[in-house]
Amino acid sequence: MQQNTTKTIPEIWSEVQVFLKLRLEYFKLKAFEKAARVIADLVTNTLVIVFIVIAFLTGAITLAFYLSSLFHSYTTGFGIAAIFFFVFAIVVLLTKDKYIEKWIANIAIKRYFAKHYQDSEDEL
Repeated sequence: MQQNTTKTIPEIWSEVQVFLKLRLEYFKLKAFEKAARVIADLVTNTLVIVFIVIAFLTGAITLAFYLSSLFHSYTTGFGIAAIFFFVFAIVVLLTKDKYIEKWIANIAIKRYFAKHYQDSEDEL
């Protein structure tokens, strides 16, 4: 049998207040978790970019010294390396709108949605 329990309006209001406080706390924790993930992602991506830049710079210096040893002249080796990187920069500048920016945007979107859907699946 079903019991007929009646609650007064103040009792219902206090339960609603408790429910709302719990929901607010839940959303605060979810927001904090998402912010922590974003910050962790930014830090790790920044570290990866820093190490890639360092590797690129040391590779460029290595190339310049290698070319210097081939031509027996530091000026010629570093000059050829500088011309190579200048041409590379021009190619990147000319193709960035058509290829590079779209490629980077697609990678960023894929990573965002992969994390977003992973969060949604975790909640189920």
